[in-house]
Amino acid sequence: NQQMELRVGDQVLAMAGPDRDEEPLLTALAHVFGRRGDVVALLGRGSGRVAPALRAAGRFVVEVLDAWPELASLAPRAAADGPVAAPRSAAGHRDAPNLTPLAARGAASRQLLCVCELPVAATAHRATVSFQRALRRVVGDGVVLQSIALDHVAPARLEQLLASARLAHPWSGLYRVGAAAVLVSSAARPAVDPAALADVDVGWALHRAHLGGAADVNRALVGTLIEREADAGVAAASSVAEALARSLQRAPAPPSGDGLLRWWSRQQRELTLAREQLRALADDAPGRAAARQLGLRFLARGAPRPWLQAALGLSDEDGVALRDPRRQSRCAHALDPTFFDDLPAVFRTLPTPTVPLGDLEDEHAVTVSERLARRCSGESPLAVALRVRFPSRCARALVEALARASLAPDEALALRELCDPFVVDAIAAALLPVGRWQETLMFWRDDLPLPRGMRAATAALDAAARRQVAVALQSHADASCQPLLADLMLDEDPEVRALVAAALRATLQERVPFDPQWPRSRRLDAASQLLELHNRRP
Repeated sequence: NQQMELRVGDQVLAMAGPDRDEEPLLTALAHVFGRRGDVVALLGRGSGRVAPALRAAGRFVVEVLDAWPELASLAPRAAADGPVAAPRSAAGHRDAPNLTPLAARGAASRQLLCVCELPVAATAHRATVSFQRALRRVVGDGVVLQSIALDHVAPARLEQLLASARLAHPWSGLYRVGAAAVLVSSAARPAVDPAALADVDVGWALHRAHLGGAADVNRALVGTLIEREADAGVAAASSVAEALARSLQRAPAPPSGDGLLRWWSRQQRELTLAREQLRALADDAPGRAAARQLGLRFLARGAPRPWLQAALGLSDEDGVALRDPRRQSRCAHALDPTFFDDLPAVFRTLPTPTVPLGDLEDEHAVTVSERLARRCSGESPLAVALRVRFPSRCARALVEALARASLAPDEALALRELCDPFVVDAIAAALLPVGRWQETLMFWRDDLPLPRGMRAATAALDAAARRQVAVALQSHADASCQPLLADLMLDEDPEVRALVAAALRATLQERVPFDPQWPRSRRLDAASQLLELHNRRP
């Protein structure tokens, strides 16, 4: 994994990178648990990305409190998206070093307090009851958010932090996305601010943390801190999982229905399994063919890993390559300039790129703009790297361009690759109100749920248009499509009903018997059976 680490000695205080979600999750939760006009204090800068992200929506007054002057001097470079120094004219907002201690802040003088640096030995005092009570004093009835990297924290340090937070705060819960976690403490469980969810910037901030809305925020809650028995004679936890199990009361099972968080979690599991399978393949014709098939499985989603890009350049058992091996080597190198330093065996026949640097190594800042929509489109190594490294920013730039006018073919293909449940809903919100439903169907990949608003929009279409929607449903097996299928089972047009029957056979394998020639009363019974099947799904 590629990541930037800020260290004091050998202790990692903050991390950023394509696979690090601590700071995006901290930012997203601050947005949804805060209220417009709140004063937000950041205890530590982290990588320097949290303060600009919170200011971007214009909802908060943000104050930064430093613990180390050295990190304050590093912040402008650390916060950049690439190693190139910022032009002098593009310095933007920079906080001067502020070493005022937390104790100097008045009681209840801040509404949110974000602890950006991770719990390590260098910050051991933050896991004490006295420090946690100092945080509570400054925010009063407000919210404290503390960032944790579960794959880096020591079990003993985590247990100490959780035990201290339980004693100092009336309510504390742990929110988790992958290996990233945020300990949220308040006077009571904080509610998501509906006004925040209506803010476009907040919505995309949630998307960067793999959260699609309020339901996903609730799903991310792993559990709440519980009172433990006296620790006398209790051995220290041997793993982070054990420390969490001993400290948390698991949250109730979330309501049924998928969201962005579950969808993203499934993708991560699939990618992890594919990587293990690929590393076990031999450098022979069957091995290269199997690796190429793995790459093809993820092609619709843009093959978002260097080893998947490389796999697309391998030949099948007949010696035919799907894509130019030299270009795919460049794409893999653009995503990870160290990829060819530790090459899995199956890739040994690929040509090694001759360029010394990756295509992203000349970047300073990647901002959402029309220019980004153009740069991230196409199959060049730079475009592929931008889409994989900055998927949320690229998706937003392309959605905003789509809202203005239809996209060029390479831009449309790039956006289709970047689509997830949140992005396809954003596309539907932009296109359906102005009647561009056919374009919405174009971005609705087979692995995605029904775009929000598509059911209501279909009811207003003419028969020919409803037939097109029914054809699209034949390749979508997600349960979210079943209410729309039930609507179309009652359609007055027999051709629509015939296409729905084909969709039911393709997606449910005769689990719901349906004949398009049945009388309406019997079709109504079949539609009710389909809806009951949908409602019973966990």
